[in-house]
Amino acid sequence: MTHHLLPITYDNIEAIAAAAFAKSRDCITAVRMDVLHNIQPLERVGFEPADQDD
Repeated sequence: MTHHLLPITYDNIEAIAAAAFAKSRDCITAVRMDVLHNIQPLERVGFEPADQDD
């Protein structure tokens, strides 16, 4: 796969942003499919008030 990098100019900044957004969607889809189902949920500890010295 060949990637052509566009120079960052005002004329093509939207195309660069759209390509970056599309790539981020690909990455999060891969994380959801390959990683998230293997992570155990953390125990919820709830609220713990800070110690107050009077």
